[in-house]
Amino acid sequence: MANDNNPSITNPETTTITTDKNDFSVIMSSSYRRPCRLDWAESSWIRWIYVVFFWWLNPILDIDDKRKLTDDNLFDVSPNDECSQLLKKLETVWEKFENKYEHINTWNIVAKAWWKESLGIGLLLILYLGSKVAQPLLIREIVLVINDSNRASYVGYLYAIGLGLSTSLQALMHHQFFFRAARIGIQIRIALSSLIYKRLLSLPTRAIIETTTGQMVNLISNDVSKFEELYKYIHHLWATPVEALIVFGIT
Repeated sequence: MANDNNPSITNPETTTITTDKNDFSVIMSSSYRRPCRLDWAESSWIRWIYVVFFWWLNPILDIDDKRKLTDDNLFDVSPNDECSQLLKKLETVWEKFENKYEHINTWNIVAKAWWKESLGIGLLLILYLGSKVAQPLLIREIVLVINDSNRASYVGYLYAIGLGLSTSLQALMHHQFFFRAARIGIQIRIALSSLIYKRLLSLPTRAIIETTTGQMVNLISNDVSKFEELYKYIHHLWATPVEALIVFGIT
């Protein structure tokens, strides 16, 4: 029976894969895997501590501490990461752009499809930058308190506590940002690869003959992978100037 601490699958189903030219879908139900624990942790705000400190990985880490991990010890794929769901998400935006614009830009479609997720990790990066900038300011105040005998000693302790909290916040936001940015990058790569595969299935025979295997491999292994790699660092294009303006403004 499933519970909050150890979600499990009560009704095992066989694994089936369905691929059709007109209906591209992949249905995979792993009968031996537990549901994704990250989804369980994010399903309620009272489990925020599992998300912040990555405690949703504890069941896997506990097993690894006792014996070698096997495939059935892993969590099932999150519905948010399934290629059928990601493809549907991308195609919905793609169709809107096709009806509205004559020329389609892949970057604009990706940005439109994942703008909410991008906004979320952008907020994480702002918290990271804020805690990073606050640390030298707090250190300066601590030094001023030490050098000024007229100031109350408890003020220095408060600044020291603030310094410890800002350092902890920086570490937490750093890992959360890169984890979520990498996950979104993987989702984008999966969605684009699925779209390429679906469009390839819908091509007429003559077009398929004219399309070389090298072109397909290059699209998936090179071009699509660039989206995944770039998304982990693209937010720094605006974060770095903002951080510089804050630093120069303070000094």
